[in-house]
Amino acid sequence: MFKKKRLVWTTAILLAVILSGILVFRSVLEMNESELSTAEIAFNQVELTPNALRLSGTLMASALSYRDCEYEQDGSNLYITLQGGLVTKKHPHGDFDISIQNDGFSKVDRVYLKHGEDHVLIYPQP
Repeated sequence: MFKKKRLVWTTAILLAVILSGILVFRSVLEMNESELSTAEIAFNQVELTPNALRLSGTLMASALSYRDCEYEQDGSNLYITLQGGLVTKKHPHGDFDISIQNDGFSKVDRVYLKHGEDHVLIYPQP
């Protein structure tokens, strides 16, 4: 009888530990997001019009996936920040095709990829 109870408790604890590990691992994968640098990105196209910006490309590392894009305009300069993370079921690949509509882009003549405090010119092509 004592061995049976011990086996049930051991099994329950082992299942709880495994399920907790799976949940923690999944949440770490989903939260793992960071700014991407130009060394991690190969741009296929950077096109600027008076009311839109179009970026397409791929991430160089097969373990990284594209997540999100943010931008800020400072006069005639536009700063783009791309977010990436580990490949997951929700974010399965590193290819991206981004189109941002904004009538204020008529004043923009330079586009930079921002990574932390650094920024690199991506349009016009250097």
